[in-house]
Order: sequence, then structure tokens, then C-alpha cells
Amino acid sequence: MKHMIRFAMMIAMMTLSLMPAKADSPRMVVIEEGTNASCGPCASQNPRFQAYVENNKDMVIPIKIQAWFPGRDIMNAADSSMHNNRIRYYGIQNIGVPCATVNGSILEKSSENYYNGAPADSTAMQQVVEQIRGTMSPITLTIEETRNGNTMNVKVTVASSQALSGANKLRVVINERFRYYANAGTNGEKEFFDIMRKMLPNLNGEDLDIPAGGSKSFNYSFNIPTTGQYALDPSMLYVVAFVQDEDSKEILQGESNAKEDGFANFTMDSFLNTIPRSGTITQVVNVNNPSETDMTVNLSIDKDAYPLPTGWTATVTPTSVDVPAGGSIAVNVEVSAPANAAYVIVGVKGVPGYTDRFNLASNAVFAVLSEKPKIVTFSGFSTFATPNYYNAMSASLKADAVVFPYNSQLLEAYSTEMEEVQAMVFPIGTNPLKLPDEYNYANPLNTIEVALSLNRKVMIIAPQAMQWAYDAVNNIADGQMQEVQDFYNAIGLSYDRTKIRFSGNTLNPFSVRGVTGDVIGNRLNNGALINCNQQGSIANQSYSLNTDAFTISNPAVAKPVLYYDNIQSELATARIELDGNRMVYSSFGIESIGTAAVGNEFFKRCIDWLMTGTAASAEDIAEGSNAELSLAINPNPMSDMAVVNYTVNGQTEKFVTITVVDAMGREVASLFSGMTQPGAHALSFNAAQLPAGAYRMITRTMGGSGVQLPLMINR
Repeated sequence: MKHMIRFAMMIAMMTLSLMPAKADSPRMVVIEEGTNASCGPCASQNPRFQAYVENNKDMVIPIKIQAWFPGRDIMNAADSSMHNNRIRYYGIQNIGVPCATVNGSILEKSSENYYNGAPADSTAMQQVVEQIRGTMSPITLTIEETRNGNTMNVKVTVASSQALSGANKLRVVINERFRYYANAGTNGEKEFFDIMRKMLPNLNGEDLDIPAGGSKSFNYSFNIPTTGQYALDPSMLYVVAFVQDEDSKEILQGESNAKEDGFANFTMDSFLNTIPRSGTITQVVNVNNPSETDMTVNLSIDKDAYPLPTGWTATVTPTSVDVPAGGSIAVNVEVSAPANAAYVIVGVKGVPGYTDRFNLASNAVFAVLSEKPKIVTFSGFSTFATPNYYNAMSASLKADAVVFPYNSQLLEAYSTEMEEVQAMVFPIGTNPLKLPDEYNYANPLNTIEVALSLNRKVMIIAPQAMQWAYDAVNNIADGQMQEVQDFYNAIGLSYDRTKIRFSGNTLNPFSVRGVTGDVIGNRLNNGALINCNQQGSIANQSYSLNTDAFTISNPAVAKPVLYYDNIQSELATARIELDGNRMVYSSFGIESIGTAAVGNEFFKRCIDWLMTGTAASAEDIAEGSNAELSLAINPNPMSDMAVVNYTVNGQTEKFVTITVVDAMGREVASLFSGMTQPGAHALSFNAAQLPAGAYRMITRTMGGSGVQLPLMINR
């Protein structure tokens, strides 16, 4: 019998020796990304990084570390010592954000199109993941979590088939799966995923002293803050644990207890709509359930991510639907518009009601463009600047103006509505007007030339476009933009030089001044210097880093409007009249003007001149009447009420605007704007809200004709 027992033990030992150690488990990949909510490159790279993570959840565990630079970040502020320590641990402060580490090493770039650490370099990340895929780690991590109210009780067990000691550390992180912030920083990001919220028990982690084949458990407790500025969502919290070699920083194994995501999908037959002024449309949205279980989806209009302009409303009906597994239910979104024009993105948010999953919001978005806009300001080149240009317009013109993404496919899709456009504004920032086709760049010059050929008015705000056309920029040799040089020759402008307006991280202030007697520049800011780049750091959102100085090569075509730094030979803005059309060209960002009222006034004058051939500062508008218009005010001087009589001469209806400007030429009241039949007309003018003083009332047509009368308000 003893021999039989000994033989059985030998068989058992041989069998065990042929089996892998029970602690071995598939190796996971932990990707830590340093990012910041005021970092522009972070906003552009994070969506691609997030898409990669979502598509590789079988192996990838993400952790977002929020850096303190380059600007404000509410997630960093919630626990700055933790985030800053982790950033410095990898030396990310010496590289910059965004920066990704994969299993403890800075990601090595896959090509010269990226830099080391670029989180958008999904090719490089995939190469590392594929090297690890299918390999085993001697370490197995087990996470157990229970909740007692708002307290998380966490137990992490580390088991290893090989001895762990010395430099091996266990680190435990509480992550927040998703958080929406309307204003986390200044880069426009609003949706944040897998945010590091707490390290347990602290930044240093736990020393590991585990013999081969052994295991050790660690217990933690975390009280979830649910009130105040840095409150967390308990339903979105989960635990990540990883073992890291302190000498090499290599992460040897990771684990997460993140739940499965629950979300709905949305589909629509069309994403692009037009809407009548003061009209209503209905968009049908299909709510789809991609999961294998039934889903309740709560629906709402997402006004946080996609705010609606004043006067616009949107409603979704019904607000809750029960969608069977693999099924779909249609809901209606009704959108109503005011009389003012706008291009609006409407967002519909759907949040599932699972109890055992992360209920992630999904969005359905569609575009709505008002019929017959007259002025289009393109966005997409200079994001923070575009609203400045729109808001500065005269009230009478703003009613027919829209901010529209510069996108060739959208322009084509809305080609019918674009036929009504009379003026286009291109605030293109530091971008070129055109690059050779091999650079696959959105070239606004193509759209500009088409607009001019259709007799549309054009304004270009391009601080560095001339340098792109004549000098070597970003290793692109000069001489490759001959088409752009030809354009500048045609509009009568000659490039002088580009003036650098920054030094390191500090802005260099500069000034512009209006040209005396010019229809736009005259008496701008009372004829005094206009200061720009007033802030000391480029963290300021309104600045120009470079400005092209130019001269007039054809005075018959181009006229000077503003010049730089009190040097009349270094022009900043010109107005052009070519083949019966009008254009304004400015080589500095108007939003960099230190006094907003002056910047607004300058832009308003530019648009007024484009649309009418006159501006609020013009001193040569006919007084009282001309061949197209006549104007009378009774009584004048007035107190609170007066009657304005105006006549449209000729046989055809005309677009007429009637405004009141103060002694500085600033619009203070818009009395009328619209198509007007020939003949005599009258309207009441209530001046009770205006202080006593001297004003001018100006009546214009879109064709450029204008008349004015002095107006005195006495009380």
C-alpha cells in the first residue's frame, strides 16, 4: 500500500509540473495619458486616442492624468499633488501634453508624422499591444469591491508564480469612467473618460514582498465626495490595480473591475436640414439598442454640449423609450427658429437605465441652417475668434448672418442656401490661403475666388498667409504658392515682411492706427493708436503671434485702412474694389485688439462698407436725399418720440437699413432692416433709452447708396 501511495504522489507531482503555475494570467496593457483641458493639441488628439481605447478593451486599461499645464484644468485642481506627481514620475513635463505612456514607457512614435508620446499615434500603440498579446504574466491581480453608502471598500490580491520584492510596487487607482464638464478648461473639451481620481493608499503605492507561488491582499477604503466643486459620480467609479517596477518603471501587470458600458446608438436619414425663418421642422431620430438585453433610454435635448442660440427651441418626443434587444424605436425632434438667421447643431442625448453597467450618454446631432442667410462667417480655422467677428456686426446685419463651418462637403450640401449669400468672412488664423494639393489641406482660396466670381463681398483675416505664400514656413519651400502670389498681385497688395508678436511664452504688444480720411479707418478710436496683444502670456485667448506687414502695389485697386506700430508704410488692413466688387484684407486677428468695443467697431465698419459701400465713420454720405433714398425726422431736435419718413425711389424694391449712430460713429439703435417697396414709408422712433446728445440717422441700401441726417435729442 505504501508503494501505491508513493506512486500516486509521484504521478501527481509529475502532472503538476506539466501545468502552468496557477498564478500566471494573460498580460494586460496599461496606458496612462498626460493631458490638460486647456491644451489645444489634447483636444485634437484625444478623440482618436479614445477611439483606440474603446476598440481594444480586451487588453487595454486607460488612465488619464491631468497635467497642470498649459492652463486651467478642473480635474487637476481636484487633486493637483497626485496628478502632478504622476506627470513628473514619467517626465512628461519635459515633453509636453498630450503624452501617452504604455506599460510605463513613453510611447515611441511609429513615423515622422508623430512625436514620441503622441496619443493619436494609434499605429504605435497597436504595435506595442500586438507584441504583448498572447503573452502571460506571472502576476495575477484580483479586485474585490463593495459599497457602503458612498464608501468604496476595495480589496486587491496580488498572486505571483515568481518572487516579487524590492522595487516592485502595487498601485491602486480609483478612476471615473466618464464626466461631462461644460468648462473644465479652455480648449473646448467637454467629455472626459477614465480620469484618475485617487491613488490608494497614497502616491507611493505598496511594497511587494511575495515569494514564488505566494499571494498577498491589501484593503482600502475611499469616501466618495458627492458634494461641492469636486464631487464625483459614484455610479461611474471603478478600480484599476497594477504592479510596477520602480527601477525601470515597467508595468508588469494590470487589472480593472470596470463594468461593461451601456449605450444606445442613433441613426437618421439626413443630418442636414434647412428651416424657414420663424418656422418649424421635425427630424426623425432612430434609437437603436445594440445590446443583447432590453434597454430603457431616457432622452433629452443636449443644450449643454450643443447650446441653442437665443430664440431657438428644440423638443424630443417621447422623452423615454423601451427598446428591445437589437431593436429600434423612432422619436421626433421638433426644432423652431426665430426670424434671425443661424446655423445650429441640435444634439439629442440618450442615457440608458442599466443598474449593472456604466450608463454612458450617446448623442445624435444634426445641423439646421436658416433659409437665405446673407453673411457667412466661416469657423474652423480660428476657433476662439469666430464668435467675436459675429457678435461685432451691426444688429441689422447680424439678423441675416450665420457662423458656418468651413467644410467643402457642407458648402456643397447647402449650395442652394449659399446662393443667397452676399458676403463671406474668412478668419483663417495662422493658416495659409492655399497649399499644394499633396498636403491635403482645406484651401480657402478656392472658395474665395469662387465667391468673388459670383460678385460676393469678401473679408479675409489672415495674420500669416502672405508669409506662407512668399517665404519658407514649416519646411515648405517658397515659390510653391504661385497661385496665391497671383491672387495678391490681382488685389493690389505686396508682401513686405512678417512681424513676430511673441517671445517665448510672452506676447509682444503691437498697435494699429486708422488711416485719416479712409471710409473705414477714419476716426477709429478717435484717431489714436489701437493697442493689441495686451496680455503678457499666450495663455490669453485673444492674440496674434505673427502679423504680415504689406504695402499697396496698385492704388487703383487697393486703399490703406490701418497700419502697424505707427509706421504708415507697414499696412495692416486694406480695402479693395476690383471688377465692381468689394473686399477687406486684414493681416492681424481683430480679436487681439485690447479694447473689445474698438475691435467690434472696426469689424462693424468693415462689414458695413462691404455691404453698402459706406461705413458708420463716413463723412461723405449724402445729407437728406440722393437718387435712391430720402430721409426726414419729425421733430428734430426730439425728446423721446419722433416719426421717421423715408422714401425709396425707382421702380424696384430694395433692401433698406435705418440705424442711429453716436458721435463716435458707433451704432446705438437699429430701426429697420428688410426689403422695401418703392415709395414713401414711415416708422416711429422711440429714443427714450438714449441719453441726450448729438447723433446721426443713416439710411442705406445694399447697393451702397446712403443718406444721413443730424439728429439731436434734448431733454
